[in-house]
Amino acid sequence: MLQIIRESIKDYGFSAKTADIILSSRRESTTKQYSITLRNGWIFVINKRQIHCMHSNPRVRDFFTSLYENIGYSALNTARAAISSLVSLTDGYTVGNHPLITRYFKGVFNLKPRYNQTWDVRLVLNYLRKLSLANKLGLKDLTLKTLMLLALVSSQRQQTLHKLDVRKMELKVNKVIFFVEDLLKHNRPGNTGLKLEFCSYPPDRRLCIHTYLMEYLKRTKKCRGRETSLLVSYGKPFSKVSTSTIARWLRTVMHNAGVDVTVFKPHSIRSATVSRASAANVPVLDILSHAGWKNEQTFQRFYNKPVGKDCKQSVATAILGN
Repeated sequence: MLQIIRESIKDYGFSAKTADIILSSRRESTTKQYSITLRNGWIFVINKRQIHCMHSNPRVRDFFTSLYENIGYSALNTARAAISSLVSLTDGYTVGNHPLITRYFKGVFNLKPRYNQTWDVRLVLNYLRKLSLANKLGLKDLTLKTLMLLALVSSQRQQTLHKLDVRKMELKVNKVIFFVEDLLKHNRPGNTGLKLEFCSYPPDRRLCIHTYLMEYLKRTKKCRGRETSLLVSYGKPFSKVSTSTIARWLRTVMHNAGVDVTVFKPHSIRSATVSRASAANVPVLDILSHAGWKNEQTFQRFYNKPVGKDCKQSVATAILGN
């Protein structure tokens, strides 16, 4: 995938070094996401010559139609972004803003609508409460419960949870603080670095992320060896896990809790938590700060879904409370 994009950029007259700098504008996770999506349409992108054959609008639409039956609207949008980085149409439009392609995607949206509501986090919370206390859980269940509490309380993407590192962690009496300095999907120039605080939750120790984090750190201290990533496999060799493993673990907890995982995927946790906070009358600015958004429109358009009950409290308390 990278080589194909590099060659396409060089065809515009840029040097190899310039092409590499342009490629660096895209996060590694984005490149991987593009590559995975395009595998389904490999016959169209197997080499540079076939990429250049896609300069016409009908060929591009045929490419999307070839993927249509196997992937959803969101994944098709990813394919559109990926092809936009490879192809310039002969009529001067980009793949992303061509009127007919835009109209095509409106049709796809109507035929494959995204869900317009989210699941109630109380399903998962009730399931987590039924599990044993932290010091009684086996390492597997302790790992999965700690991870789900991290995801619920922080409202962060799996990519962010994957970046948590014990070397960039501060242990306080009632909180654990992580500093994430790696580039994340939402980072922009002048907006880098992230501080995540996981505070104790006295109202219910069964949902206290501080309690479970401390137990998890103690339990994995010896077996992790030199591995500094917070999240490690619960079996030998106890190594750092991938974002896909994190997603699979979260999906397991959701399924066990009764969430319909055929509809809602692990990335929906972000929407479920902030929607619950919004329904609890948490100020929008607090929600934006908590989840790492600058633009309220992003939250309202893509993440704020119907759920809830009325109260006014902090984001984390609203998520965990009854």
